[in-house]
Amino acid sequence: MSNVFFDPISELNGNMANDSQNNLKKEKIHIRKQQRNRRKCIVTISGLGPYLENDKKKMKKLGKQLQKNITHSSIAVKEDKEYGLVFVIQGDWRNEIKNWLLNNNIVEKKENIILHGD
Repeated sequence: MSNVFFDPISELNGNMANDSQNNLKKEKIHIRKQQRNRRKCIVTISGLGPYLENDKKKMKKLGKQLQKNITHSSIAVKEDKEYGLVFVIQGDWRNEIKNWLLNNNIVEKKENIILHGD
């Protein structure tokens, strides 16, 4: 017998909103540090597209908010075939970005954010 959750009420109502919310909760956000040279690095943030409905305008607004509140450095929004919309930020701001995403309720769970690098 499998441990599959069955909700007969949602089956009767035909409500598929729960499925889209469950898929959203499973999406992971990857924050990666890439070393440019001996002292300088960049941080890339990928996986935010589903949280912002893959809207480039929302991504740019989020980038401006990040720039004002955290980094004070340049942020670029690039489109990648594999990762979708990606933020590119100068400097190592991984922990600050993670905390900001959690504090502003963009991401609900800490487990949905994965930090890569040192």
